[in-house]
Amino acid sequence: MPDPAPGLPKEYTVVKALDLRAADLDFIRRFSDLGLTFVSAEVLSEQEETHYPINPKSGLSPVMLHLQRMKRPDEGTYEVDAGWAHKRTFDQRSYRVKKSGEHWLVEETAKLSGNATP
Repeated sequence: MPDPAPGLPKEYTVVKALDLRAADLDFIRRFSDLGLTFVSAEVLSEQEETHYPINPKSGLSPVMLHLQRMKRPDEGTYEVDAGWAHKRTFDQRSYRVKKSGEHWLVEETAKLSGNATP
C-alpha cells in the first residue's frame, strides 16, 4: 500500500464485509507489530464539509483497511478481496494467500477497482 499522505500523521481503521462493519479489537491487535496507530471504526464520526470519516479525538481521517471477502478453498489457502481508502483515494484487489512452511505467501490475482497510483 502506498503512503496516501506522505509526511502527515496517520491513523488506521479496519472494516470488514461489504457493509463496512468495524473489525473487533482482538483482530486489530494482530497488527500491533507494525507500529501503526489503529482506531476502532465504531468511534468514527463524519467530517461535516467533506463527509470523510474522522476520529473525533484526534481530528484525523484514518486510512481505512477493508477486508471485503475471505474464502478458504482448501486447507492452507485463502482467497481475499481487500482494499484501502483515504479520503478520495482508494484501491481494491484480489489476493491468493497460501501457507508455505512457516510463512504465508501473498499473490495478487486481480485489481478490482481504484484510483490510486503506484
